[in-house]
Amino acid sequence: MRFWKVDSGEEVRSIKGFAESIEGLCLMAGGQLAVADRSATVRLHAVADSKRLRTIPTGGGTTTSLAVSADSRLLAVGSLDGSICLIRLDVDSVEPLRWSATP
Repeated sequence: MRFWKVDSGEEVRSIKGFAESIEGLCLMAGGQLAVADRSATVRLHAVADSKRLRTIPTGGGTTTSLAVSADSRLLAVGSLDGSICLIRLDVDSVEPLRWSATP
């Protein structure tokens, strides 16, 4: 993932190490960036320096979407298998809540 200055097109920073393609990106309160790739994990990074703060396994299938609540306390992660994982970010240990859609 790369960051550029809009006015000049100059690359200012990059974040490496994603196992798969990036499927979701959310800017969060407190200067954090949530990034979901297809590897069934969500990574939290500091916006200021791109430092990885936390990696959260979602326990689901291939990640396809990501959304954050207005207060940045909850992340919703959608997966290709039809499941939705809800992750509380305001607790130290993460135990995702999961729901599945069945046809």
